[in-house]
Amino acid sequence: MKGITMNDLLMPRCEICGIPFSTMAITCDCVNRQDPAFYVYEQGSECVWQVDGNPFYVMRCGEMRINYKKGDHEEVIRYTDQLDALGIDTDKKLQDIYAELGDEGFYWDNNSWFEVYSTDDPDFYTDAIHELDNAVLNAIRLGQGKEPIWV
Repeated sequence: MKGITMNDLLMPRCEICGIPFSTMAITCDCVNRQDPAFYVYEQGSECVWQVDGNPFYVMRCGEMRINYKKGDHEEVIRYTDQLDALGIDTDKKLQDIYAELGDEGFYWDNNSWFEVYSTDDPDFYTDAIHELDNAVLNAIRLGQGKEPIWV
């Protein structure tokens, strides 16, 4: 694994995921991957955003199960890598495939979501949040002692 260089520290970072932007463009994949479906790498809950000094962090919760059928190809999608393998790697492509196939070819049995948790209070959690940037924004606001903005 590559260590952090001074150049890495000076580069602007994505406000959503914290990853340094490339030197050629200020863009980040997470901007196009707001849906929790793009953060399911294992069963159970997974931490998808956390920064030092902020006791609030974002968890992807729930189970994803999509019944996918296009032509002769049928598959039960449970993980993000399965979506990626089908070329469904952005929010727009996720919307497009549903618009194309409808409930007959892209049926959600279960869907995942985000929640904000706290390291200081193990009983603290929020209601379901359906977009990554809204979850991160609320974790940041809570960490600053501000009221969350639920959208």
